[in-house]
Amino acid sequence: MMQTNEEEDLVNMHTWEDENAPESPQLSEVAMLYLAQLKELQKQYEQERIKLQRLEMSIRGFNAALKEELEKGL
Repeated sequence: MMQTNEEEDLVNMHTWEDENAPESPQLSEVAMLYLAQLKELQKQYEQERIKLQRLEMSIRGFNAALKEELEKGL
């Protein structure tokens, strides 16, 4: 997901720069594309992990409900 110019401007306005800090190396266009793709994949991974956690919680809930229902019948 690419940032718009307005978003970049906001980030730049709130970024503190140390005058004595060494300059970061310039990344090639290809490297920047790879970096953007990695960030997108990490975001997708996190979304899938959250979905998995929700499924696990649902399974636990239904297991507990089933156990409770079975205990009523005994």
